[in-house]
Amino acid sequence: MWIRIGAVSCTVALFLYWVVMPFLPTKPVPEISYNLVRVTAGERVVVAASHQGPGISNELAALNLRGETHGGIGGSVSSGQDVPHIDVELIALEPITKEVQLAVPETGYVLYVLKNGTWTAHPMVLKKDKRTLTVEPGTDLYYDGGRVKLGKEANVHAFTWYPVIPKGQ
Repeated sequence: MWIRIGAVSCTVALFLYWVVMPFLPTKPVPEISYNLVRVTAGERVVVAASHQGPGISNELAALNLRGETHGGIGGSVSSGQDVPHIDVELIALEPITKEVQLAVPETGYVLYVLKNGTWTAHPMVLKKDKRTLTVEPGTDLYYDGGRVKLGKEANVHAFTWYPVIPKGQ
């Protein structure tokens, strides 16, 4: 008899939770927009992509990076309308040679610069989102590039730079 009462009580509790759950407040998951570019020798001032916010533009201006920009890959992950937005800009001043997981800020923006084998965050990421951005070396035998994965998604997005850069440059 007690087993029956326990089973009915658990079933009722589960049903009530299922009915009430959509009405409980939830924390929105911020949208993440990322852009990865490669900069080679040159005299042009490096500027942010048009979809990046003023924070990224200001950080780039402060760094005064110069060179020829080669497009890589970009993307975004959104959980719906009216959610906070996070901008991530990655600038590689040299070929990507090792896999690295980069922290995503909880809010706002971050600009990462790859120089001397190390990715440096501008500004530093103090409060981190649970998701990370994984950057890996490319697998193309002839052209420089890389692979990117956001969070725990199964797909790794491979790319080569545009205009292309031969391996080793």
